[in-house]
Amino acid sequence: MSIYIRCQNKLKSIVNEKVHNKAGGYGGKVVGTSFQSAPACGVMVSRNVTMEEFKKFEEINHPDVRHALIDQITGTALTLESLYEALEKIKLIDEVPPEIKSQFNVTKNLAIYTWHSYSLDPVVQLKTYILIEHALKVKFEKNTWPLPKMIKKAINRGWVKDSGFSHVVEDPGDPAKYVREMVEILPGLRNMAAHGSDDLHQKAVGHIQICSEWINQIFSQESEYDKSSKRDAVNSVPS
Repeated sequence: MSIYIRCQNKLKSIVNEKVHNKAGGYGGKVVGTSFQSAPACGVMVSRNVTMEEFKKFEEINHPDVRHALIDQITGTALTLESLYEALEKIKLIDEVPPEIKSQFNVTKNLAIYTWHSYSLDPVVQLKTYILIEHALKVKFEKNTWPLPKMIKKAINRGWVKDSGFSHVVEDPGDPAKYVREMVEILPGLRNMAAHGSDDLHQKAVGHIQICSEWINQIFSQESEYDKSSKRDAVNSVPS
């Protein structure tokens, strides 16, 4: 069993225990923008299934208790400040069109609010997949091409390479090994996220980082394919 699945099961177990606690969750208080202990707000357990609830008005500014539970499991220490700092560092290059930058900032803003509602994390994840597809459509100027086709063409044109991703160890003998796998994997992840899941995790920042690396590569300086295409166009003009 992977560490991810173990964390998911442990998290659900702890949430069940805390929500059913006769004392009412942690029964503690939120101190500033970090946890001392916090009420299990926004979560209800029914028939062993954790269900999200509409947050009470007085709890809107409270951090979601599940961040603290994940910290207990993983040994991390997430705070609102550290979340914001991590997101603020993720940038898009100047060449990225405004419409993509705008939606990217929407995604980052949404990620900030995962501090208050942990269950927004999968929404951020879905948004990053949609944004990569949007960026490819803008780059290709094609609204009807399916995502796998656009990824293949982006690879063939040298727009995306393994070396452009911070989480990938490039294979010297195959510099496009990872991105080729994404032809099938990325559309699958997008579809799974769109169809819904009860999996919850602290992955918003990581997904946004990877999304930025896709977008920055797509809109970075001209590839050799772009340069050769321009040369061919110039050479084909009748003198």
